[in-house]
Amino acid sequence: MKKGYKNTPVKTTIAAAIEGAYEDLSALRDEAQEICDNMPESLQSSERYQTFETNSSNLEEASNVPDIPESVQDQEVEFTEMRKKGGESRAVRCSNAAAALEAVIGALEDSADDEVIALTGELQALADEANGLEWPGMFG
Repeated sequence: MKKGYKNTPVKTTIAAAIEGAYEDLSALRDEAQEICDNMPESLQSSERYQTFETNSSNLEEASNVPDIPESVQDQEVEFTEMRKKGGESRAVRCSNAAAALEAVIGALEDSADDEVIALTGELQALADEANGLEWPGMFG
């Protein structure tokens, strides 16, 4: 566990977990794009710029919350998030969102419903994308 962080159990509905994860990833996408937009031209060839630009592009799908079948919207799901007094880093926020998506995927994995199967595929793609991102620190 990262220094200063506390594992916090979360119990919510599938709909709330998905919507929250997409909202968090969309906010991260917007932050990454804002960093790129405000970076001086002299730094736009830097590795830091390229990383944020890639992250913004790779999280584009987070702006479109998928349709959640009514049959599973209110089903409960549990997962653990890392929390820190004063707020979480971008990397931790991204990891927390991916954890929520993975918990939903786990809760739905035995479904034979075509809509649910399509949803889990979409969620898995975004969770994989989020888990593969690197977030530069303040000085990196």
